[in-house]
Formats: sequence, C-alpha cells, structure tokens
Amino acid sequence: MDYIRELGALALASRMKRLVGRLNSDVKGIYAAREIAFEPLLMPITRLLADKGKLPANQIAAYLGISQPAVTHMCNALKKHGLMTLRQHPKDQRIREVALNRKGMDMACTLGPVWREIERAVQQMMDGADDNLLKALEAFEDQYAQETMRARVLRRLARQGETQVRIIAYQDSLKDDFQRLNYEWIKKYFTVEPSDKRVLANPQKYVLDKGGHIYFAELGKEIVGTYALMKVRAHVYELAKMAVTQAYQKQGIGTALLDHALAQSRAIHARKLILYSNTLLAPAINLYFKKGFRVIAKEDYHNERANIKMELCLRYRSGRLD
Repeated sequence: MDYIRELGALALASRMKRLVGRLNSDVKGIYAAREIAFEPLLMPITRLLADKGKLPANQIAAYLGISQPAVTHMCNALKKHGLMTLRQHPKDQRIREVALNRKGMDMACTLGPVWREIERAVQQMMDGADDNLLKALEAFEDQYAQETMRARVLRRLARQGETQVRIIAYQDSLKDDFQRLNYEWIKKYFTVEPSDKRVLANPQKYVLDKGGHIYFAELGKEIVGTYALMKVRAHVYELAKMAVTQAYQKQGIGTALLDHALAQSRAIHARKLILYSNTLLAPAINLYFKKGFRVIAKEDYHNERANIKMELCLRYRSGRLD
C-alpha cells in the first residue's frame, strides 16, 4: 500500500520530494560504486563550466536559474574538492570568474559516460508516460519499482566493462602507436605526404615541444585512437592527427576523442580550434558540425588532401572573442 500515492494531487509535492530523494540517493550510490568522489549537487555547475568555460557568478546563476548564494555554495563545494579556480576578469578586475581547473576538467570527462547512462536510465523510466502529470508520475514510479535508476546505470556500466574507453596522455612508449594509427587511415584514403612523415616521425619536436598535446584512446590494453592539439599561436590550436583504427570504428571512439579534445582545449584556455579535412570524410565532417565547428575560407596551404577548413570559437563575450 502506498498512501501518499492514494492521496493523488493533494500529495504531489510530497511525491516529488520522495522521488527526488530516491534519485539523489541512487546517483550517490552510482558515484560510490564507480569510486568517483563527487556530489550530485555539483553536476549542473560542473557540466556548465565544462561546456562554457570560465563564467562570473551572476552568469552561472542566470544559466542555472538559481540564486547567487546557491552559486556560492556550489563553488565552495567545488573548491573543497579541488575542482575549480577563480580568476580576475581581464577587462574588469572587480569581476572574478569561476573555471574548472585541470582536475575539474578531468572529472567532467570521467563523469561524461556516467551522466549519459543516468540520462538514459531516467528516459527509459519516463517512456510510455502521457501528458497527465499524475499518470506520468505513476508510470515513472512503476518503472522505478521494477528496477531503480542506480541498478539500471550500474548494470549498463558493468556491461560496458572493458569496452569503456580511457583517454591517456602521450608518453614515449606510445610514439609508434601515434605513427601506426595515422598511417593506417591516411593510406586508406590518401597518400602520405612529407609533412605527415615529419610530424609522425618526431611528435616530440613538432607537436609537444611547440606547446601542443597528444592523447590516445585506450580500450582494455589496446591503443585504438589518437589526436593532437598543435599550437598555432597564443590561444589557437589545430585539431590534427585524429585517427581511430579500422577494427574499432563506429563505436563512439572518435566522438570520445573529440569530446576530450574540446574539454582539454578549454582546460588550456584555447579560444579557437581549427582543423583541416577532406569532404570525402563525410562522417567526420558531420561530427564536427554537431560539435559546433563551422566552415571558413581556406586561404592557406596545409597539405594536398585538405580541401576544407573549419573552426570552433570556444568563448565569446558581446559577440567577440574575449
């Protein structure tokens, strides 16, 4: 017997509070089971800062629809966990901007797959409900009774097991993998050019020593993908040398690499990303469009295969880059 449910509309607030309590408890359990030291309360602000970059407190409040004291409470919790930093606004020293630090961006990347499964589990429990709020609640509660959100999420994450992609930074032992992965995809569609040979033979000199970064996708114990952020000038990087080995394509690895590249670009305070590609690679081009890249005029020479240039501006203020 569920007396609160029998009370119908009279107990709507109580039912919502009860449901929120169950959901928050489940999310805490999911984080604990995955050994992630994070609070459910911090999801909105962490996701916002990962997506938007640095923001003053009043803009955070506006985005989240909460009070500035609530923002302060969240920021204090982020600071307690060592996930954020405060910076003076470059044009107004009276304004302090909140941003995720490197640890915070890493946390957002770690939580990305978990948040996707939480969203999927909630959506599954909502499926089949109609526009009547009470009936929708009853359908949701029935789904919850069959299997809690915590159980749904942990079951799916456990099923992923070794299929969970980890993004790791470059190390000397991975130099051959960087070359192997890129040669594989270039030779499939195009011809290896002198600039390819130069960079792939010595990534330390042509990427890392010039202020760039290289990362790899690891699946189990196998290196299956890679990308580089090559520094062009201050705050501008080229997204380059992205490749996923043929056997593991169409499994979301390219998307995971691109998401990591965007998060990492914000972590190093990049304002703009550019990339060169070829319209023959339609799936890749479509993915770039989905992530916000736009086509710009290709007025410079890159290599023979590049027939399209795209860019993504990471932060704007009053219509201009800040």
